[in-house]
Amino acid sequence: AADRADQESQQLKDSIGMAGKVFAAFGVVAGVAMGALAVKSGNAAREIENLAALSALSTDEFQKAAVAASRYGIEQEKLAAIFQDTQDKLGDFVADGGGELIVFFEKVAPLVGVTKESFRGLSGKDGLQLYVDSLEKANLGQQEMVFFLEAIGSDSTALLPLLTKNGQGFKEIGDRASEMGLIINDVDLSSLLEMDRAINDLGAVFTSFSNIVGAIAAPSITSFTDSIIDSAGTADSYRDSISALANAGVVFAAVYGVAGVAAVGKLAVATVSKIVADIASEKAT
Repeated sequence: AADRADQESQQLKDSIGMAGKVFAAFGVVAGVAMGALAVKSGNAAREIENLAALSALSTDEFQKAAVAASRYGIEQEKLAAIFQDTQDKLGDFVADGGGELIVFFEKVAPLVGVTKESFRGLSGKDGLQLYVDSLEKANLGQQEMVFFLEAIGSDSTALLPLLTKNGQGFKEIGDRASEMGLIINDVDLSSLLEMDRAINDLGAVFTSFSNIVGAIAAPSITSFTDSIIDSAGTADSYRDSISALANAGVVFAAVYGVAGVAAVGKLAVATVSKIVADIASEKAT
């Protein structure tokens, strides 16, 4: 009975030990996954901030517009480019009456009572909306609307379903995205941006540290590699050369991790190649 109790106790300990290892492994995997998620989230927040600024929109407005545009195959980078092009081309005409929108302002704008001043100071999105509203008020057909939209840029025609009816598509899809929690609010976005900056700062510190260690170790590594190549000149020293390379791999792994092992690997390839060449030369003579 005592033996059986001891056996069951040992089995329980083994089970607990195995469970501990499983949880430890899970913790490592979860930690790596969380780290990757943090980096990805930080990058996404930075991209939203940059593209919103490029579009002259708030981050909230840009995210809503981006969700709506994605329904029609326009990703957020392309959307920001469309909004910027719109602002640039409208700005050209407002500034000096030139550019690619002269036909619109000469043929369409007078029919609906808009002037270049109507577009002054508008964001790319709002300018594009007023542009399409004006085309609709002028009772232009679909083909004519596409023609005028292509003056802004060919990709902007894909946004036409979102812009018609005073931008009803943009509004409905954007509001729905907000209700579903798909829009990152200003507070959360600020937190993600702070995290992104912290991660970048940490990366810079590690890079600097690596460079310092590399600079300190460089003379010794250069001397070491020269001695290895020199000692590989005769057939009798091949065994010593390869043994030294193996030992170097252990040292490099301790100092540089994977990068160190890779460096020794390259050195090993060079040395083995020299060995092969020496053997071929000896056979030839």
